[in-house]
Amino acid sequence: KKQDDAMPGFDLLGRAIALEKAGEGLAITEQLPFILRWSVFVMASKESTVGLAGLLEMLSELISYLRILNYEFSDSEAMLFLPFLFEKASVAKGRFIDRYLDLINAV
Repeated sequence: KKQDDAMPGFDLLGRAIALEKAGEGLAITEQLPFILRWSVFVMASKESTVGLAGLLEMLSELISYLRILNYEFSDSEAMLFLPFLFEKASVAKGRFIDRYLDLINAV
């Protein structure tokens, strides 16, 4: 699998975040462990420029929304997600370095 294959998922999560911001539903916070697992799977997939840009944009939107809610990752959520984020940031190239660092700062 390639990161491009996850593009429909990025769109779906973007719509879910928008719905929650509008007060319609709680899918993001209720399903966050699954969203984080899926994000890790996509991070581990074969990279492509478009797919990686979409992933980082979706993660940025997700983290921003969680900050609005003053959401705090549980220990298990942090252990699931953060090591992969740090590992990918440590080997990021070009324009993606700043996006990864922005995500890490937001977390």
